[in-house]
Amino acid sequence: MPPKRANKKLNDERTAQRNAVRAALAAGEATAAAALKAKGKDRVTSDDVLASLRALGGVWPTQCRPNVAPDVKTPGTCASLFALPVGCSRH
Repeated sequence: MPPKRANKKLNDERTAQRNAVRAALAAGEATAAAALKAKGKDRVTSDDVLASLRALGGVWPTQCRPNVAPDVKTPGTCASLFALPVGCSRH
């Protein structure tokens, strides 16, 4: 494949992946927001957190972090759905 076509294909794949991650994050955020609205931040449970993570549908946002390994950047998951209140494991 000529370099321009290879670059376009790679860019298209990255764009599709970025769009999938954004959609997954939006679903996770919507689930978290619904739990917060329905229960308030002091009543969110670990089941609510799990529901928000499941809403990602297996599409996990990642970032390359240089602080994980000394010589390479390592991909890792990064997701912050909502700030967990103290005692969120209460049911």
